[in-house]
Amino acid sequence: MLGALSLNNWAIIVGIICTAGTFAVNWYYRHREFNRNGKDQD
Repeated sequence: MLGALSLNNWAIIVGIICTAGTFAVNWYYRHREFNRNGKDQD
C-alpha cells in the first residue's frame, strides 16, 4: 500500500488530514468558548 502512492499523492493526503484536523480542533475550541461566554451572560 505504501509503495502504491507517489510522494505527491502522500503530500495531498497528509495535507487533507492536517486541514481536517485543524478545522476540527478550531471548531471544538470555538464551540467551547461560545458556550462558556453564553453561560456567563445569563
